[in-house]
Amino acid sequence: MRKGEKKNTPQKRKKKKNDNFKLLYFFLGVILFLGLAIFFLSTLNPKKPKTKPLPTVAKTEKMPLLKPLKMVEVPPEEPEPEDKVISGLPTLAIIIDDIGNNARFKELIGIGVPLTLAVMPFTPYAKEAAISGSSSGLEIILHLPMEPRRYPANNPGKGALLTIMDKSTLINQLKADLEAVPNITGVNNHMGSKFTEYADGMHHVLGELKKRGLFFIDSKTSTKSVALYHARAMGIKTAERSIFLDNNQAEDAIVKQLDKAIEAAKTKGRAIAIGHPYRETVKVLKNILPTIEGKGVRLVTASEIVN
Repeated sequence: MRKGEKKNTPQKRKKKKNDNFKLLYFFLGVILFLGLAIFFLSTLNPKKPKTKPLPTVAKTEKMPLLKPLKMVEVPPEEPEPEDKVISGLPTLAIIIDDIGNNARFKELIGIGVPLTLAVMPFTPYAKEAAISGSSSGLEIILHLPMEPRRYPANNPGKGALLTIMDKSTLINQLKADLEAVPNITGVNNHMGSKFTEYADGMHHVLGELKKRGLFFIDSKTSTKSVALYHARAMGIKTAERSIFLDNNQAEDAIVKQLDKAIEAAKTKGRAIAIGHPYRETVKVLKNILPTIEGKGVRLVTASEIVN
């Protein structure tokens, strides 16, 4: 061994090896620390997902500006004067069909209440009833004969519209019927359980009524009637019958049916009852109609019901 050299003892070699391990552990610790630091920093500042840019509006296009809604003040409700109380009652229209076969329309006029007379064309008293009733303040409508089931065993009378008619024949017959009764404001069907189910025929009829500004009331002789549907689709004022008054002509039965019509008006706000110029029907109407407002309804003509 040369002079000045230190002897490499086993203790010195062991110490050197331990120092190397400590240095390795130190570097591993630094690397782990940096990795953890980078991880935590990435969680604090997450990358925003890429989104597609919104489409830009061309410079030539102008975006419409929305106008602010105007606040509308609702005026306070005022108490209705006494003369408006009656007008607020439910309304009931009573149509008397089959007018023109006899002179009983005069008794109906004499009741002095707003009734609607449905006058059949080409009957002995048709024109007289229409003119007299109209001048007395009653409403006049055409009671238009239409084909029923089991025709011709059930005969609707002269001027009837039939499902076998072509359009030209149908319209010509309809025009003749309309012109046979003066002063009419509307039309309802006489019989017609088959014809009112016939969509093409009803469309032609309603088209002619619309030209003349007439309303149509479906007497509802068939539950499969398409009349009301087509009238509404064509923008024609319309309604349908609620109650028949006198299928049973006994006076007490007619009274019960009239009570049902009054209740129907109260329930729905309006109703239409149809009767006929039978002696019993006229007698019941004479007794009850002058004071019907006491039962909680207002009697009106058919034109005040249709919409």
